[in-house]
Amino acid sequence: EVMDFADTFDHLLKEVEDKQSGYTSVITSVLIHVIVELTRAQMKRVNNEKVRLIHSPYIKLINEAMHYIQTHLYEPIRLAAVSRALGVSISVLYKAFIDVLAVPPATYIQQQKIHVAQKKLVEGDSVNQISRELGYSSAYHLSRAFKQVTGVSPREYKKNIEI
Repeated sequence: EVMDFADTFDHLLKEVEDKQSGYTSVITSVLIHVIVELTRAQMKRVNNEKVRLIHSPYIKLINEAMHYIQTHLYEPIRLAAVSRALGVSISVLYKAFIDVLAVPPATYIQQQKIHVAQKKLVEGDSVNQISRELGYSSAYHLSRAFKQVTGVSPREYKKNIEI
């Protein structure tokens, strides 16, 4: 369930109109909060787990990590590279993901890649093609990850779509 953001967006509009000192920081902070809330709602929908609301010092880091991951989704993503790009240790990155999203960073990366793979399967792309595009070492590795995340193989997924 996604919270009602009407008041939040009204507040943002007021900040933009007033343009008081520091208004861009307020807007950025509020938008990060909205993104985290939407991500939590999506994860709850996917995992059917209760999502706890937290106020974490890691929210900004997670937002930056999510942006990095989306930008590099079509290549192999190493946690060392993500942490280096964000200027934190792997252990801090791991702790931030657990604290804010309740999943390890590698799991989040895999879920994002599989989400793209699902879209590409619907568009008619082959598993071989998708595995190359997303930086998997082989179609087999993509298929294994796909089944781990979705519970069905890419072939079954595609067949279920066509029904």
